[in-house]
Amino acid sequence: MESKTDYKAVAVFINNYTVTVTISPFILFQVFRSFSNPLAVTFPSLSRPSQRLFSQTFPQLPCLPSPRLSPQPGEADEGGPRPLLPAGPGWVGPPGRCAGTERVGGSGQRAGAEQRRRRGSGHDDGSGQQLPEDPESSFPVFQPPMPKQRLLIKGGRVVNDDQSVEADVYVEEGVVQEVGPNLNPKPPSGLTVLDATNKLVIPGGIDTHTHLQFPFMGTTSKDDFYTGTKAAVAGGTTMIIDFAVPQKGCSLIEAFNKWKGWADPKVCCDYALHVAVTWWSDKYTWLIKKASKPTMSPVEGEALGQIFACQVYDNTKKLLAMGITGPEGHALSHNEDVEAEATHRAIAIANTVNCPLYVVHVMSKSSARMITNARNEGKVVYGEPIAAGLGIDGTNYWNEDWAHAAAHVMSPPLSPDPSTPDFLMNLLANDDLSVVGTDNCTFDTCQKALGKDDFTKIPNGLNGLEDRMSVVWEKGVYSGKMDENRFVAVTSTNAAKIFNLYPKKGRIAVGSDADIVIWDPEATRTISAKTHHQANNFNVFEGMVCHGVPVATISRGKVVYHDGVFNVTAGQGKYVSRPPFPPYVYERVKQREERFGDSVAISLTNQNPPRWEEIKLRNQFLLFFILQRNIID
Repeated sequence: MESKTDYKAVAVFINNYTVTVTISPFILFQVFRSFSNPLAVTFPSLSRPSQRLFSQTFPQLPCLPSPRLSPQPGEADEGGPRPLLPAGPGWVGPPGRCAGTERVGGSGQRAGAEQRRRRGSGHDDGSGQQLPEDPESSFPVFQPPMPKQRLLIKGGRVVNDDQSVEADVYVEEGVVQEVGPNLNPKPPSGLTVLDATNKLVIPGGIDTHTHLQFPFMGTTSKDDFYTGTKAAVAGGTTMIIDFAVPQKGCSLIEAFNKWKGWADPKVCCDYALHVAVTWWSDKYTWLIKKASKPTMSPVEGEALGQIFACQVYDNTKKLLAMGITGPEGHALSHNEDVEAEATHRAIAIANTVNCPLYVVHVMSKSSARMITNARNEGKVVYGEPIAAGLGIDGTNYWNEDWAHAAAHVMSPPLSPDPSTPDFLMNLLANDDLSVVGTDNCTFDTCQKALGKDDFTKIPNGLNGLEDRMSVVWEKGVYSGKMDENRFVAVTSTNAAKIFNLYPKKGRIAVGSDADIVIWDPEATRTISAKTHHQANNFNVFEGMVCHGVPVATISRGKVVYHDGVFNVTAGQGKYVSRPPFPPYVYERVKQREERFGDSVAISLTNQNPPRWEEIKLRNQFLLFFILQRNIID
């Protein structure tokens, strides 16, 4: 045996963990006797006699050879094939070779060196690219199998949109495997257990409306895809749908690729993208004509997108001429009647062509009533209030502190009627409104100051991504307006259904993605810019006490936030593709078309009804176009 002073670097794999230590082999032998389930050891610089001694002492353990390229003093050049090492799971040989069959030392080693010299400093991976030379490439390397991510949530009440049950939730490899009482998955080793006693276990939130890293009004929104999604998981949101907004001349595909390129290396949770139609060209005209005989001309469609803006522009000129330049001018120029008229016109046109409609950031009573009436008449319309519209009001625009007032500027603006948030929450609770987004688009005080002397130049946007879930619980559930199941519906499930993510998202069930939040309905927190995780220096909910707090957030089976501690990595989130025509939305549309035909197309074109495939393509485009009309303005 080597002397006690002959210390060697040793890499040890024990129970799926890797530990690198410097230790005497003699001491190492003693240490190993205390472990019940070591997996493997490697000796980066241990002599062969010591390797043999270790193998004799622990025959049940795979022991890797020392990666020397020449015999040790006193050792013979064995030359021929080294005894085969395990070649099962976890054993990886050099590129292009089978583990355990490489000849090392002697003529075999020299031949390999000669081959490497002939093909350059690296080796070819089969694709023609030269890879860096690895001094240990002649030896098989033990890579311990990646442990399965296993998680058990014990003792909570599982809340979906349709029911609540006392149950445990078992997750493996990011997917829910079991939901039921008293689960006891085997083996217990490698299993992470979270205690959810006296707490709710709910689907992770889905924010349908964000603007992260958004170039807008001469600046860029403060929260990028890292800080924004990190704050999201702290608040119980496990997926966002952001907007890719092309500049004029930029195609939809280019905008999509640009936003995806920004998001992929940064996101801490899953995401998807809406793509806005911000300008018109012959390409879009061609698209509509190819889809079907148009029921609305491109000129009419473009005019629809300008109605709201024209009315606002006229009001703005009058206010500036009167010397009103502060943030209150923004609210006065975007009066409630303008939002209601635009919403009514969008509903009317969408219904005329049997097209589903999703109206974003519903901010006023009048606009909400338009949507409620349309739904009562059987029209396929969905309304999205935002967290700010449910939690605060537009009286903030008249605050004496300019920075405070400017921080609330967004479009459409918050309603100056202080009873509006309560009104919108009642409609949300009663299913007249469907989903809660945020329109999260943060700008700090310095950025807002771009409009210090002209309210039209104040960058529009505010926060909400981190606080959305708590605000809805406080104003909806804690106030007694909705139950826990409706809370899940408006913060997660309905969004998943409308945007074709369900049931992978928006539900806790076998086969669903393990996007889960452990929610403490009794805990409280006070919202503040001093403690929030968003990049902005102002929070529009400052000082609001919220009952209902996320204790732990799980994204794809990984605990990414627990008791105030993050476990996130930039880029760990995934882009989620959303197939078009979600059944939740389009089944009614399809049924009406099949029963009644396309009466509008018949009356305008005097031709037979188009095929269902044509109707779907046309309707999908009009839904998207009308939706974006409100966003852009």
